[in-house]
Amino acid sequence: MTPAWGSCASWVPLETQFLLLELPEGAGCAVLLPLLSNHGTFRASLAGSGPGSEDPALHLHVDSGDAGVMTQTWTDVLYIAAGKEVYPLVDAAVATAGRLSGGARPRTSKAVPDFVDTFGWCTWDAFYYDVTPAGILDGVQALQVGGINPGFVIIDDGWQHTDVDVPYRGQGIQEHHPGLDPSELSVAEFLDAPEHRMDEPMRELQHRAEETSMQASTSGRGGLLSVHRVVRKIQGAASAVPGALFRGLKKAVDASSADSWFVRAVIWLVRGPLRPALLAFYAKATNHGQRLLTVKANSKFRGLGKPRSLALNEAGGKLGPVVDKIKDMGVRHVIAWHALCGFWGGLSDELGEQYEAELIMPDPPANLLALNPETAWIPPSVAGVRIPRDPTALHTDMHAYLAGCGVDGVKVDVQSTLGLLGGATLAGAYNDSLEASVARHFPGNQLINCMCHSTVNLYRCSQSNLARASDDFWPLIPASHTAHIANCAYNSAFMGALVVPDFDMFHSRHPAALMHATARVVSGGPVYVSDRPGAHDFDLLRRIVLRDGSTLRTLSPGRPTPDSLFADVCRDGKSLLKVQSWNATGAVVAAFNLQGAAYDRSRRAFHVHDASPPRLTAGVGVHDVPGLAARCSGLPVIAYCDADEELTVLRDSDAEEVRVSLTAGGSCLVTLAPVLAAGGVSLAPVGLVNMLNVGGAVLGWTWGAAAPAAAPSAEIRVRGSGTLLCWASREPARLSLPASASQNLTWQFDDQHGALRITIPDMPDIEQDICIAF
Repeated sequence: MTPAWGSCASWVPLETQFLLLELPEGAGCAVLLPLLSNHGTFRASLAGSGPGSEDPALHLHVDSGDAGVMTQTWTDVLYIAAGKEVYPLVDAAVATAGRLSGGARPRTSKAVPDFVDTFGWCTWDAFYYDVTPAGILDGVQALQVGGINPGFVIIDDGWQHTDVDVPYRGQGIQEHHPGLDPSELSVAEFLDAPEHRMDEPMRELQHRAEETSMQASTSGRGGLLSVHRVVRKIQGAASAVPGALFRGLKKAVDASSADSWFVRAVIWLVRGPLRPALLAFYAKATNHGQRLLTVKANSKFRGLGKPRSLALNEAGGKLGPVVDKIKDMGVRHVIAWHALCGFWGGLSDELGEQYEAELIMPDPPANLLALNPETAWIPPSVAGVRIPRDPTALHTDMHAYLAGCGVDGVKVDVQSTLGLLGGATLAGAYNDSLEASVARHFPGNQLINCMCHSTVNLYRCSQSNLARASDDFWPLIPASHTAHIANCAYNSAFMGALVVPDFDMFHSRHPAALMHATARVVSGGPVYVSDRPGAHDFDLLRRIVLRDGSTLRTLSPGRPTPDSLFADVCRDGKSLLKVQSWNATGAVVAAFNLQGAAYDRSRRAFHVHDASPPRLTAGVGVHDVPGLAARCSGLPVIAYCDADEELTVLRDSDAEEVRVSLTAGGSCLVTLAPVLAAGGVSLAPVGLVNMLNVGGAVLGWTWGAAAPAAAPSAEIRVRGSGTLLCWASREPARLSLPASASQNLTWQFDDQHGALRITIPDMPDIEQDICIAF
């Protein structure tokens, strides 16, 4: 799901699920929301006729996704609402759409998983499918050595017991590194992943990370990987011929119109004469065609030491010991990955019999093929997916196994595939089963929804309250990084009404790391990385993570400011993206220069359209955060920009603003702190300037009760340690920590700017009360 902008109906892309309109003459906005109709059995979407078309109509497409589910009438297929204030309008309208469609409830009415307030580490971009217990423990230890204590660990894809179909067993590549070996690059491109191009700084960082990781693994894994690299090269060469063929077809398709005779011919070829070759190619080059053999771990997880093989198709693994060891190291939550239907290809023949599964061969609808012709030859389309119509027993067995191993929650991927297999009805059955099983096995709503952007999934979120807001983080694709930030922010304008948005993992040691980190700390969701062991930027991580492993999460989803909503912040060459969110006592606005690259629908890939985007400047003020002006009650607001470390008093909070100037790929954070006055003194606690989300450290503050003639005093609740920045109209007389009579506080006061900097020491309690007496 990616944003698009336009000025007429014909520009509305295929499969549009959320359409926000700016009304003329300051009249506010209108929102159009296609629904799930007829008791959630039909899904609606919007589309125009395409740029340049003379057809002015906006088209409504309604489809069951299942040839056996038909009707001649629909009820409740489109919800339209209008209002003056954009986010109250969106939140109310989306909540209504969710209720009418599949029972989805608003974000604010559902429990938030407690792990989202802690820092996390995910195994995916660190190891891909080659995740092992030794690698996981290395990853946790490497962070802890640097003083970063993860609160949760995600054991991503690669732990399950899977294999290809029987005819291809023994032929497939069971040990490989997606994104690194030639065969995987070929299949990734053919599967419609963006091109895996590295610029030189990224290539250098990737190689350095691999070397560091191998040096850190002193238990013998280095020798295994050396042999593995030789095997991988041989396997890559063996698959070069079909890889080159399919890669060539992919590039030719990308250069052609989706409705051209050539694309139709390619679809006929890969689903007809070339299908056997394509199935064999997938079996050798990707795990996306594999199916689940058992619900238990593969043989890599037989012990905590080095495995004798990195294969996924060998049984005998035990997930419990490594989960126990992770928790012994101080990690509070362990999350395990699985697909909504078990694995990418569903269930194997053997396991399928146990759950009465059937092989479903989807027939992608015309609108999906027009949007993305590659849908015709992804593994689910050419190999099918074997699933039970009722997934209750499957989800119960999978989750009972994981819970019995000490796992605390699940990241459930590949959700949108269910819509392709059986439309809204089948997807609804699977989402309902998932939420019921999570409630039984993982108390506290411990679920991350992933690949769930279709409304057949989103409008079923009646209990779950955390969902990925974008496509994957692609560490090796330079053109993807600015688009990733834009996609997360604009998708959250819609999704944030229903769920806490998850902006996905990132790498802390990466050319775009600061931009990604800045986006995560204002997202309102979890912050987690997928660094290889030893490849960390601890200076950056210490600006995100407190010593107890917690983060300063904002209290609302990170969403575009009102003036950013209708600006093409990736392509127009003049607009910065501004993302706003709330903290306990104020707000924060993140600014990004994302110009130069975007997801290109015509190319169906991320694309750099301007190699030298200009430096851009924009204003940031109270008007950027809906509701902040009302909270300020006409009093001044303090703005602190982390880029120049300057503190500015916005005395006319309705009109004044600070100016930020950013080069391409640049970002900054502006903290907005309302001023309150008492006894002739004005004060605004800004926050800990050593953290990215400065204002997130201030949990609350009040003026103390005092006799009329007494000097005023204030009490500030602070989370974390470092330098607490406040603005004060005069220097205080004394500062103290009421909880520690023996602890003196030191401070500096800049009388010219009103900047009061207080040194907050590390204390046994991560939260402290600071008393300021004037």
